[in-house]
Amino acid sequence: MQINMQEADTLILREWLIERKCELAFYRDSLTYLDHDPLKEARLTKIPYWEDHLMVVLPKDHKLAGIQQIELSQLAEESFAFIKKDTMPYTLCMRVCQEAGFMPKVQFTSHNLETLLDMVVKGDCVSLQFFNQVDFFRKTFYAKQVVALPIYPPIKTTIFLAYLNDIPLSKAATHFLEYLDKHKLN
Repeated sequence: MQINMQEADTLILREWLIERKCELAFYRDSLTYLDHDPLKEARLTKIPYWEDHLMVVLPKDHKLAGIQQIELSQLAEESFAFIKKDTMPYTLCMRVCQEAGFMPKVQFTSHNLETLLDMVVKGDCVSLQFFNQVDFFRKTFYAKQVVALPIYPPIKTTIFLAYLNDIPLSKAATHFLEYLDKHKLN
């Protein structure tokens, strides 16, 4: 069996599934913070795979760096570095900031996590990142340069394995689902 893999943003992956450009997709979603088309959602089977939550990434010397958790409203006057516009993380970050009562001042956007962290290290801005990204950079040079704080109340997302429920899956996709079912991570 052959499996071809591609990486793309959630918003793109969901459309690829609907358009039958891919058969299975792992993507991050939030029923609480993102808009959904009920007709498209009804066509998808979404198996929860991993839960994640948003964190604030600050320079080590930031005035808020020593607290245990942060409310988004405490960041209303900050400049932000976000993942690129027209992506699920950008959409989510903009929405949760607006729900917290402010329009974020987005100073910089990038698809590159290291570039975003460089902007934070230089002290020009703060960033909102998912825990699994924060956990990754805690093992790098950035661990000594930045602090990651949980947001209160938590802003959660789920990574789903999704597929269309109105067409039969290929043999390869069926075996992949069976394998994942036997080796669940959480």
